[in-house]
Amino acid sequence: MQVPRCSTLLLKLFLLQGLLLITDKWCVSGFSAGNRAPPAVRSCSKTGNSKNKVRKQTARRKAEQGINRKLQADADFFWQCVSKRDRGIDIAGVSGKKWHRPSRAELFGEVRKDDSSRGKLNATITTTTDEGKVTRSGGAMEIPVMDNDFGGNAEYDALPGFVLQNLLGADRMRYTAPSPIQKHCVPLGLVGCDILASAQTGSGKTVGFLLPLIASVAKNRQSESKVDKTTHTGHSKQKKTPSSPAALILAPTRELALQIDLEIDKLTFGAPPPIPSSASKATAARWSACCYGGATARPQLEALASGVEILVATPGRLADFLDRDLVSLSNCKFLVLDEADRMLDMGFEPQLRKIVEQSDMPARTDGRQTLLFSATFPKALRVIAEKSYLRPNFARVAVGKVGASNKSVEQRIVKIEGDGTKRDKLNVLIEILREQGGNIKQQKPTIVFTNKKHVANWIAKQLTQKSVRCSQIHGDRTQGQRESALQKFRDRKVDVLVATDAVSRGIDIDNVAHVIQFDMPFGVKEFESYTHRIGRTGRAGKTGIATAFYVPGYQAKVGNAELWSLIKGSFDESGMELPEWFYQENQNQGNNNGVRQGRQGAPPKRRPHSRSTSTAPMYDQSRGRTVRSQSVINASGLKNKPRSRDRGRESSNVTPSVNKADEELKSILDEFLAKK
Repeated sequence: MQVPRCSTLLLKLFLLQGLLLITDKWCVSGFSAGNRAPPAVRSCSKTGNSKNKVRKQTARRKAEQGINRKLQADADFFWQCVSKRDRGIDIAGVSGKKWHRPSRAELFGEVRKDDSSRGKLNATITTTTDEGKVTRSGGAMEIPVMDNDFGGNAEYDALPGFVLQNLLGADRMRYTAPSPIQKHCVPLGLVGCDILASAQTGSGKTVGFLLPLIASVAKNRQSESKVDKTTHTGHSKQKKTPSSPAALILAPTRELALQIDLEIDKLTFGAPPPIPSSASKATAARWSACCYGGATARPQLEALASGVEILVATPGRLADFLDRDLVSLSNCKFLVLDEADRMLDMGFEPQLRKIVEQSDMPARTDGRQTLLFSATFPKALRVIAEKSYLRPNFARVAVGKVGASNKSVEQRIVKIEGDGTKRDKLNVLIEILREQGGNIKQQKPTIVFTNKKHVANWIAKQLTQKSVRCSQIHGDRTQGQRESALQKFRDRKVDVLVATDAVSRGIDIDNVAHVIQFDMPFGVKEFESYTHRIGRTGRAGKTGIATAFYVPGYQAKVGNAELWSLIKGSFDESGMELPEWFYQENQNQGNNNGVRQGRQGAPPKRRPHSRSTSTAPMYDQSRGRTVRSQSVINASGLKNKPRSRDRGRESSNVTPSVNKADEELKSILDEFLAKK
């Protein structure tokens, strides 16, 4: 019996489809089982991989060459500035960014005609901390505290005249009396003692270490200038001398470094510019320069080449300049670590070791004076500081309890109902803003803190849609955008500043009325951020409000039950009352016999399971629920237990192959029909 021609064709097509399916399936699973592909397949795969590898290496090499060319161009620019400075040429503005000495109005603001009394403008410091709570130990116990008028004493040198004029002047910083941390640390710094100091946020720590630093630099410069007048003739024979500051201040964030540099400009306003001994005829010498990452390096290199006495820097940018021999620390006799607890953390310790121990900076035993300031000092970091940075006879000053919150700030805590999502928190935030301003479009100066950059961006967009004037600061913003946002908030062009912990430390913004912690710190180790965030309000003796959003439960990066005892301790230290629901949350947690809860209760009970290919059900803390991982039999006959995010990949890998075979079969049929 003769088979019809169409049936033969269909049979061939079915056989071809089966062959394609077997081939694709073998290609997917056969390689993983150790089977060798045909030589043609192996050769094609090897050729493709080698081409991709070469292409990536070429792109990486070109990128490195571009970076090296840029770095070399910046270094050449620096040495050209040094050469011009040595010839007596003013190099201010050669980087393309105009520079001028700030005016009195730019630094201290305008003075109103009806403002005749002190204490109404800018950074007025009032003594709000009980003097009996100041703890002092270690060396130099015989040095008395400073007078209420910042006057000198027989045991230590007085402050320079221009510093006192800027500090106490009616049209300047308008200080009335030193704060407790300043009363103790300034005299100790003036006698050359190493200091480990801790005080509450907003207590005047920045001025506490700047006063002895500027006094020491001015005194040493006067003595060196007398020697230079008798020994120096003409220009220095060394044409290219790296910038060699007399004092170094390290800060963990760019914003804090810029703020410290601004305080130096205020304290040195009207002072004669320092003249480095290596270039006595330089015309662009400055008191200070600020170096930080995230911004173009040339304006910073211009400032360094002009000759500076005080260098304020973040560790990353300074380590880069040291590696390229653009900065020398051989003359640095004064080292300050602001927010030292974070500076000594694991994230900064390698860079600090490179700067302090592996550069040409004088060792602590060679006359270098070191000051460490912060609001919090964990015990482990105190041990590191005493072992590696401070001399044995250092003085320790603690104002109040280390790590305690400012008592002038009213702390509040709000329970977030529901699942604790950002949408749930946003509804509460908008309600708070509406209540405090009466009109959501007109707000008191408020800072909203989050843990994640994308959440900060989302909050800013949502508030903008509600007609709230706001700006944002986080790591995804350029340095120019961050500086602009901070300046707009200072100038009251925006009412709400949404930020991550980039501005939680040391940033001094006048008249911040409210700090809202949209996200609490991630865990116990990061809880010190809670204290630093609160410190952005209630500064300089003023009052403020700090509100924290609390999410019950232990879910990772969502629930805050792990912080319950720390929050209670912060409220108790400040004398604040906690709501009843907060204590009820602790009782609910205690009823579970110490077992960590899910978002709203105890973890689900584990079900009994039999010995089969499925694994035991496990409680996934990151999801707050129970998951069951299924075993998968691979081509070699072994069981694989894929991660939850990998489930279903095997089937998804096979499906494209089947679709590919169908497409090829369809193309064959189309070609056959076209011929017919």
